[in-house]
Amino acid sequence: MINKEEKANQENYSAKMSFFLHQDNLFWSRLQTLGIIQISVLGSSFGLKSCKIISLLILILGIILSLLLFFLLKRDELIKDELSNELNLDYGVNRRWYAPLKGREITWFLITILLAADFALGFYII
Repeated sequence: MINKEEKANQENYSAKMSFFLHQDNLFWSRLQTLGIIQISVLGSSFGLKSCKIISLLILILGIILSLLLFFLLKRDELIKDELSNELNLDYGVNRRWYAPLKGREITWFLITILLAADFALGFYII
C-alpha cells in the first residue's frame, strides 16, 4: 500500500510533468503566433506602401510584438529547462547531419530572419 508521502510525491511529479508538457505546447503555439504576426505585418506593410507613415508604423508594431513574443519564448525555454532538471529528464537527441539545430536554436535563427525582413521592407518603403 502506498503511504501518503509517496502518493503526494507521485501527484507532485504528475503535476510537474503535466506543466512541462503544457510549456512545450505553449512554446510552439507562441512560435506559430509569431509567424502569423509576421505574415500579417509584412503583407499589410507592403500593401500600404503608398502611405509610408502607416506602413512604417505597422512594421514598428510588428517588430515590437515579435520581440515580445521572442522574449516569452525564451522565458518558456528557461521554465522548461528548470522543470526538466527537477524531473531528471534527459530527452536530448544527438544531432544529425539532417537535423543540425534544435527547435529552441531555430527560434534565434527565425527571429533574426523575420526582423531582417521587417527592416528590409522598411528600407524599401522609405
